[in-house]
Amino acid sequence: MSSLYQGDLAYAQAVGFSEMAARAATEIIRRLRLAGAQRIVEAGCGAGPLTAALMNEGFEVTAIEQ
Repeated sequence: MSSLYQGDLAYAQAVGFSEMAARAATEIIRRLRLAGAQRIVEAGCGAGPLTAALMNEGFEVTAIEQ
C-alpha cells in the first residue's frame, strides 16, 4: 500500500468500522462456538474490536492487518 494513507487510514478504520465489528461480534462468536472453533485467524482486523471480543471470550486469536 502506498504511504498516502498511513495514520489517516487507521483512524478512518477505527472510527468508521469499529462499531459495526463490535455489533457483529455476538453472532460471530455464537457461530464459532457452534463450529467448535478455538483458534482464529482474523485477516483484516483493523483497529481490533472483533479481535478483542474474541479474546475476551477465550478464543486464541492471530490478527493480521497490513
